[in-house]
Amino acid sequence: MQTLGQRLTIRHLIVVLGVLALTTSPTIHAQDNPFAKNAPQNPFATSATDKYVGKFSSAMVKLELRKNAGKLEGTLFYTSTKQSYPVVAEVSGDGVDGTFSAGGANFPFTFVLDQDATRGEFDTEGFNGTLVAADVSTVDTAPAANAAASSEQIEALFDEAYSLAQQVPSYARPRVIARIVGTKGYAGDIDGALALVAETSADRRQHGYAQSEIARAHAVAGNFSAAQSYANSIADPGARTLAIEHIAEQQAKVGDYSAALQTAAMSSGLGHVTALVRIGVAEHSNGSGSAAATMDLAKSLNDQISDPMTRGLARDRVVEGYATIGEVEKSLSLAKYYREFSSRSAASTKAAIAFAKAGNMQAYAEAIEQAREYRRGVHEQFNMNLYVAEYYGSDTHSTIAKLTQELKDSKNSTQGIYELALILLEEGKISDANNLRSRFSSHPYLPGYYDIALAKEYAIDGDLNSATMTARRIQDPEARASALSIVAAETARLN
Repeated sequence: MQTLGQRLTIRHLIVVLGVLALTTSPTIHAQDNPFAKNAPQNPFATSATDKYVGKFSSAMVKLELRKNAGKLEGTLFYTSTKQSYPVVAEVSGDGVDGTFSAGGANFPFTFVLDQDATRGEFDTEGFNGTLVAADVSTVDTAPAANAAASSEQIEALFDEAYSLAQQVPSYARPRVIARIVGTKGYAGDIDGALALVAETSADRRQHGYAQSEIARAHAVAGNFSAAQSYANSIADPGARTLAIEHIAEQQAKVGDYSAALQTAAMSSGLGHVTALVRIGVAEHSNGSGSAAATMDLAKSLNDQISDPMTRGLARDRVVEGYATIGEVEKSLSLAKYYREFSSRSAASTKAAIAFAKAGNMQAYAEAIEQAREYRRGVHEQFNMNLYVAEYYGSDTHSTIAKLTQELKDSKNSTQGIYELALILLEEGKISDANNLRSRFSSHPYLPGYYDIALAKEYAIDGDLNSATMTARRIQDPEARASALSIVAAETARLN
């Protein structure tokens, strides 16, 4: 789960509070007496630092802390950038004061747990939100499970995925191989990914996708000249545009905004707008003050797109982009541009989700209210999306009740519960998500899609055994191959 979106784990962390013995007369403390180093101590007692050892997460952020020499260290994962950042911290006052490192600079943050140590408020410039404690079993077992993963195990998983790709019908094989190319590139094995690209050539679209993933892998590795060169060699215009988007985004993530904008300008129309939105989000994540101006440029280019359908797709992305960087008024105002009420409702719903993930619940509530205002007379599909989005402002039970009671179309109800399960997985609530699986288990393909996401979540958490078991229970060879390659890639990234 790699940037400050692939994932989060929320369960309840049980912390046993120690008993502080009080006396009315002065005493000599063991730590002050050099002859008392082996003095008996209460085995149930915990320090203030111990309270913060564990995993804490929200839909956008995952914070993992461990104790080292009386202080805290760990990682901070941000879903918007899909990257993890090293953290150092120590207990100060009522909470933790710390810094995380990104782009060669250190940025301060605070984290304050509640009395039960089950949730706490995380705050840094540009983001504020509630993080929920993970399950004790996850904290104890996940690092060990991941530590046991070897390069041989990872390669064996890729080999197993490739073997499954040979079992699918010939028309589907390029699609499966293209996914393996993408996951190998994501794992850093660019040579291994390149060796498979030729096997996707029977399907022009999948061949282009595989090539765009190679360009992306070069960009993630920081080799932008190789990424640009490879992108320029891609014949399919759509795939070349996708590669340009990936490169521009990665350039922005490392702080080279001028180069990112130049790369984005190599594309046009929807591709140019999408690249600019990605750059703006990266600028916001890095704390740059230029994010709003980049998003404004994306909106200006969106207005120039002549095709109504393409302009609508681009506008959706700008609406979400504005919401992600906290431009509330611009996001909600742009969502009203659509002629159809259904499109206004859908755009407002997307903005609401982006606000919720960014921890801006006040803006979320405003966006949800706007989505409700425009939903009258719209198709049930849009209502389904709205009901799922309302989960962020209520709870799982209320969301399921709306999906099952207010939607007449059982297909939309089932789809909505599946979408809710994916949100719960993203938040790390694996047990709650798994409890919903039975509600769509009879669907022809949703259980397989869900298990791919579940296997990925286990892999991100470092639980390789659960990840591989989940992937291997998928009946469809194509879906199983995708799941295994994803598990291999995420495990490689953690290593």
